[in-house]
Parts: sequence; structure tokens; C-alpha cells
Amino acid sequence: MAPLSVIPGRVRLESRKLIGSMYSCGYLTNKINAIEGVIKTDINPRTGRILVIFDNSRISSEDIITDIKNMLDSMEKVEPPARTWYDAPPVMHGMNGNDKGTGNAFIHAAIDIAGHVLLPKPFGVLLPIAIHAVRKNL
Repeated sequence: MAPLSVIPGRVRLESRKLIGSMYSCGYLTNKINAIEGVIKTDINPRTGRILVIFDNSRISSEDIITDIKNMLDSMEKVEPPARTWYDAPPVMHGMNGNDKGTGNAFIHAAIDIAGHVLLPKPFGVLLPIAIHAVRKNL
């Protein structure tokens, strides 16, 4: 692993060990951030590139490169922890995060049907629209 770019306060490296493993990237990011003088670390799991921003007065780029090489040599691929049924992520009902679930859709449909069936023609169309507008603002 040779450095791709080294400038004062910034080092970019690349490792094929990190490609495709978000967990290994997260693990290594935490390890690099623990080095005294490191300000920020960014690792891309798609490319395996490592960007380290550091304080040049506290640590040298050679020390960072050596530390990262040692970490990569000693690190085996970090696998995600086994998931159990109670670890399952919450179910999202919509992509935008504003959806309040299927119960809300049922209420909207019931209001539309009641408005069309029970009210005279102009109110049967206008009342459900007005109710939807009021409910969205709540």
C-alpha cells in the first residue's frame, strides 16, 4: 500500500482489503481517529481509499502512514454482528419519512367516500379537499 497523495496535514491511501466492507471501514476509521493529532478520517468502502486529515505539528505523515499500514496488516475483515429478531430495524412505511402508516391512508379514504356519498355534489368534492388541507397542516 503506497500513499496516493501526501501534502501537509492530509494523506490519502488505498487498500484493497477495505473494498466492499463497510464494517471494516468503520472499524479502521475509529482506530485511526484514536491516533493523537488526527482530526478527521474518511474511508470509502467502494474504492478502499482512506483520507486522513491531521495536525502537522502533532504527528508526521510518515507516522500516520506507518500506523495505518500496521493496522491494516493486523486487521482481518470485520464482519457485521449476527442479527436477531429483536435487532431488526424499524419498518419504514414511506421513502420520505413523512408517511404516518396505512391507518392514515384508511382514514383519508373513509373521509373521501363519506364526503362523496353523504354530501350534496359541490360539498361532496370540496369538503374532503378542505379536510385533507387542514390535516396536513396539523
